[in-house]
Amino acid sequence: MRVAKHPFENRDIEAAVFGKTFGNQTADENDDFVQPRARCRTCNSELSFVAAKTRRIAHFRHRNDVFCPTKYPAGQPYVNLIPHAPDDVAGAALRQEFRRRWKWHYDAIQRHLVPFLSTKEFLALLGIANEHRSWDYVGLTQEMIPYCLVLMADFPPGTGYVPKGREGRKLWFRFWYEHRMTDLRDLWIVDGDPVLHRASFQPPATKRGRPAYEDLIADRALHPLPANFLEADAPAVPTFVVEQVDRWFTNHPEFE
Repeated sequence: MRVAKHPFENRDIEAAVFGKTFGNQTADENDDFVQPRARCRTCNSELSFVAAKTRRIAHFRHRNDVFCPTKYPAGQPYVNLIPHAPDDVAGAALRQEFRRRWKWHYDAIQRHLVPFLSTKEFLALLGIANEHRSWDYVGLTQEMIPYCLVLMADFPPGTGYVPKGREGRKLWFRFWYEHRMTDLRDLWIVDGDPVLHRASFQPPATKRGRPAYEDLIADRALHPLPANFLEADAPAVPTFVVEQVDRWFTNHPEFE
């Protein structure tokens, strides 16, 4: 990652600035200089500073034995496993209600969580949730679904919606929760209100590439969705989106 907590001050510091500010140990064998440690803004663990080299920018790195969601690709560790004790009946009811309320979920995700969300991305999230039986988690509610769905995939610029005559998504987005969250169930089990982060990465140079760890530019703690977003009037959704989603549901009778 390129930005972390300053070692001594209540502010962030960029890796390039950190290197210039604190320097490194000298070649003198008697030099007892110890470089201070910046801390991760997500898990608060100490980070190592990695200096810039040819074709590598300066960045911070976690120790190998530290758990932090920033170290994992999209969906890890949240959705790699199916529920240990799935509730099939509740999951079926949740899917049926979701089909009736999909416009509210779509609107909440694209308005508050994922800039330039495309229909293709929205449907891909539903497919991943199906694959991992995420609907069958005991205790999952309609209100939590948007928070769960965005954890399941990355959102690169190339898959986002591009408005006519305007630029679309420029950065690569990935979502995670603070380090105490290691499973979807933790969203409604742990004490307090978990904070969802949207991480922004510099997109890779190649179309099939993935952002490298050091390409993390920033992560932003997002505000919770409006508490009554499912009780609002039906949101206006473009006709072409409605048609694509309706076709998808037609091919997925498990939502009936």
